[in-house]
Amino acid sequence: MNPEAEQFGAVVLKSRSLAADVFEREAARIPVTPRRLQTTMPRPWAPDVRQADQADRPIVSADEHDLDATVVDGSFSFKTLAPRFDRLGVHLGRAAWANVVELHSADMPTLATVFPTSIDDVARVVARWPATESVHVSSEGLTVFDSAGGQTHWWNVPTGLKVFRTWATPRFDASVSSAGRITKRLLDILGGPERSRTATHPEMILLFDEVSKAASRSIRADLLYGKLKKFHQNHDVPTKNVLTYWLQRGVLAVGLQVYCDECGQENWYALDELSERLRCTRCLEHFTFPGVSPNKKSGWAYRPLGPFSVEGHAHGAFTVAATIRLLQSYGSGRTTWVPSVELRSPGGIHLEVDFALF
Repeated sequence: MNPEAEQFGAVVLKSRSLAADVFEREAARIPVTPRRLQTTMPRPWAPDVRQADQADRPIVSADEHDLDATVVDGSFSFKTLAPRFDRLGVHLGRAAWANVVELHSADMPTLATVFPTSIDDVARVVARWPATESVHVSSEGLTVFDSAGGQTHWWNVPTGLKVFRTWATPRFDASVSSAGRITKRLLDILGGPERSRTATHPEMILLFDEVSKAASRSIRADLLYGKLKKFHQNHDVPTKNVLTYWLQRGVLAVGLQVYCDECGQENWYALDELSERLRCTRCLEHFTFPGVSPNKKSGWAYRPLGPFSVEGHAHGAFTVAATIRLLQSYGSGRTTWVPSVELRSPGGIHLEVDFALF
C-alpha cells in the first residue's frame, strides 16, 4: 500500500464500460480512506473545466515547421508534415495523423487566424477544392488529416468576413455595411489594427475631423508635425517615421495651400496641380500663383485622403479601429475580425453590429 494514498486518500475513476453497480461494489473493496468515487472522465480538452477536473492537457507533437507561402490570386499552397514512421512506407489507407495549421501574416491585416469550433464545414472557408479536403476546426486550430507522406494542399486566403459569414449561416446572411467598408479601407491603408495606434488617438481623430470640415480640407505642415511630435513626447525620430509611413501608405498627400487673389479663400493643390495659373475651387476664377510673395500667400500642407477625409470621424471608423486594436492586444496576436456588418435573417430580422471579433 502506498503510504501517500493512506495519508491523502484516493480518487477512484469509473471506466466507461463498467456498470455503475459493479463500479460501486468493487470500489468499496479498495482499502483506502478517504475514498472519493468519480463517475465522469476528466476533460482535458475543455479549457473552461480543465482546472476543475484537475486534468492537464497532454500535447503530443512529432514535428513542426515554419513555411513561407506566396499568395497568388487569393490562394496559396503548403505541404503537410509526415511523422518518421511514414517514411518507412507505412500506409493505412485512412487518416493516420494530423497537422495543425496556424496562419500568420504581417501584410494581410484581414487574414483570419482564429476559427470558431462551431463551424462544421471549415473547408468551405479555406479550401480551394472543399470536396477534396479533410480539414476541421479543433481547439488547437485548423486541423488537417493526412495518411500519405506529406500532401500538398491548396487553400484560399481566409478573411474575417468569410469566417463570420460561415459562422452566422444559416441563421443570418452577413454583409459589410457602408460604414464597415470605410473601416476596412482605413485599416487596409494603415496596414492593420496594430498599426493604427497613432491615427486612432483621440487628438488625431479630432484633428482629422476638423480638417474634413475646413474649406481647403487640408492642414498646414507645421501644425500637423507639431501635433504628431507632441503625441510622441517631443521626439523627432518617431514623428518623422509616422509621417513618412502615412505618406507612403496614402493616408496623406503633400501639397500647397494658396490664397486666391480674387476671393481671398484658401485652396489646396497637389504637387502635380501647381502651375503659373491656378483655378480657385471656391469662386472658380483663375489667378496667378503668388511668385512675388509665396511665403505670405502659400504654405506647405497635407490633405487627408480616402476614409481619413470622411466627416463624422469617418462614420465611426476610427473608434472601431481603436477598439479592435485594443482587443487584439489581449488575444496573443491571434484574432479574426470583421468591421461593421449587417445581419439579415430569413424571418425578416435586420441587425447591424459595429464589428465582430473572435
